[in-house]
Amino acid sequence: MTTTSLLKGQNASLSAGPVTFAVAAQGLAADVSALLLGPEGKVRSDDDLVFYNHPVHDGVSLAGHTITADLDRLPGGVATVVVVASADPLQPGSVFTTAPRLTISQPGSSEKAFTAPDFAAGETVVVLAELYRRGGRCHVVGCVGV
Repeated sequence: MTTTSLLKGQNASLSAGPVTFAVAAQGLAADVSALLLGPEGKVRSDDDLVFYNHPVHDGVSLAGHTITADLDRLPGGVATVVVVASADPLQPGSVFTTAPRLTISQPGSSEKAFTAPDFAAGETVVVLAELYRRGGRCHVVGCVGV
């Protein structure tokens, strides 16, 4: 299977069904989570944070460092799913220096990979990807927000 590398800000179309976002962080312990955002770019409730203590919600699930979003099960009120990595809060002072690598896969499609540029400003939380709907289709964009 081939792998397509996404550049920062580049997007790619996805097919219907489940899509997985596997995060590999180097150099520090990291937590992975997802935010389900409505059309206004805000969570609809506290339940829209998928993380280790709340690993499943509205078609999005977390297992270890992998987020799975089932595009057929996302409610219509979810416009964007944001994939986030954060430095483990149990390790005070931990910051990202080497960017986590994100691998995006779907059954029957080529893999997509995104590695953000390395960090130098003491980042403790990074937005790695956004899954969004536009024109009746789902897309993913490789991005870095802190």
